[in-house]
Amino acid sequence: MSTQKYVASANEIHWLDPETIEDSPFQPSTRVLTPEKQREFDASVETHGVLQEGLVRPVKGKKHKGIEYQCVFGHLRRDACRRLGQQFPAKIRPMSDTEAALLTLAENVDREAVTATQEAETIAKIMQKAEENGEPSSVRAIARLMGKSPTYISTSLAILKVKPDVRAVADANPNVKSSCLEIDKISDKDERAPLLAAVEKGASYREIKPRVDAVLEKEKQQRSGSSAPDKQTQSRAVAHRQSGGGQMSRGRQMRGASRSEANQKVRAIGGEVVSALVVLAQWWPYAAPAEKEKVTHEIEAQLKALK
Repeated sequence: MSTQKYVASANEIHWLDPETIEDSPFQPSTRVLTPEKQREFDASVETHGVLQEGLVRPVKGKKHKGIEYQCVFGHLRRDACRRLGQQFPAKIRPMSDTEAALLTLAENVDREAVTATQEAETIAKIMQKAEENGEPSSVRAIARLMGKSPTYISTSLAILKVKPDVRAVADANPNVKSSCLEIDKISDKDERAPLLAAVEKGASYREIKPRVDAVLEKEKQQRSGSSAPDKQTQSRAVAHRQSGGGQMSRGRQMRGASRSEANQKVRAIGGEVVSALVVLAQWWPYAAPAEKEKVTHEIEAQLKALK
């Protein structure tokens, strides 16, 4: 199959053999046509031709395999031309891996042909390729290359880490990534379900955010109260004490929970005890014997009361 070209609107478009064009490694495998859709697509190309040219870049070291180009975008149109035995109209533009990945992603996003997960995976590949090629690969750098905000890039990448049920909704519904990331903070799948359903019905981020906050607060309260005894346990304890089962000697109480409570009280007044001892030490050398004896008896009495 020969290669032809013509010039239209100052853009050079080449008619290429589709067998010489390989797939882009950055092309998401999302636009897979059903047999019926494929027949319709082929019929349209056969009747009306390729209405929009594709974009390819030259590749090195593969000509012995018959490959001369790599498709940047226009994969479905190239495949239709291959099945129909027609040449594929495309522009040829040398470019880096990063630029090729960006253009592939931009084309698919514009056509809404990628899911949120596939977009995130492509962005991750772009960052990896940029780093391998010694190019700026930070979120801010990639955002600048894509013409997006750093927040957009960070939000897209975060989709790769969400729970499966959340990702399914994000993939099926464009422009809901922020809402899905909020819902992903909820650990209980049953609590997430009605919020994800609301997103699928068109609920906005402003509507979802307060509902998520309410569920998170509920989960927080449940976690903080999980160690407290339930009402049934509390009722049994009260009945036990009222029946006399809770009467224990002071010594036994101090060996149990009461000892812990006493320790807490001692620690709480520890500072006051230390201060009192300091004052006592300063006073003792100058006190009269009778005053010392009186204070000693008072301390002994207090200690006996604690036993």
